Formats: sequence, C-alpha cells, structure tokens
Amino acid sequence: MEKKRVLVVDDNPDIRNLINATLGNVFYVVVNASNGPEALDYLETGDLPDLVLLDLAMPGMSGLEVLEHIKNDPETYHIEVIVLSAQADEKTRKEAIALGARAVLNKPFGPLDLLQRIENIFES
Repeated sequence: MEKKRVLVVDDNPDIRNLINATLGNVFYVVVNASNGPEALDYLETGDLPDLVLLDLAMPGMSGLEVLEHIKNDPETYHIEVIVLSAQADEKTRKEAIALGARAVLNKPFGPLDLLQRIENIFES
C-alpha cells in the first residue's frame, strides 16, 4: 500500500521536526515548507499531498490565506487540510472550517492526538 503524503507548513522548525518524527518513516511521506509561498510553490509541482498540516500564524502569508488558495484552486481543492494554531479562538476556528479545513488542532498538541486526527480524516 502506498504511503500517504503529508505537507507540513509551519515557520517553526521545532514543530516541523516534531511532526516529522511523529509521522515520518513508517506511516507517511512528509514534505516540509517553512512558509505560505513555499507551500504554494510545492503544490504547483504537481506532486500533490493527501493532507496539509497548516500553521495559521506565519510571517508574510497567513495560514488562512494559504488555505484559501488551496481550496480555490481546481487542482488542489480536494486536498484535506488540518489547521494548527497556538491561538485559535472560536472566530478563527469557524473561519478555518468555513474556508475548507477539516479540523483545527491547538498547539501544543501531542503526537497521539495528531495521529488520531489524521487517521480520522483518512478513514472518513
């Protein structure tokens, strides 16, 4: 069975490393981007991920802007997105879901919680 590909978009290298350690090797193929434009550039390569883990608070281009690009592009709208946020208030959570995110995961999160959220999305 082919491994699912996950694009991790976060400006914090510690978060990217945590996610890589949690998902990499056995379960998923993990690709990293450190900001929104880098993520969008990767998506234009055509090697599309099955899931994007997307930080909300990034310099230059917010996670909500990246989410909007993903969901408004006919080539990428089908990609599942989980938004990661250290300060996701109810308004931001609702906005992320309205833009097409499947879930919002608050930072800090544990590896098991992350895996459970991802598995729930892939099983549905």
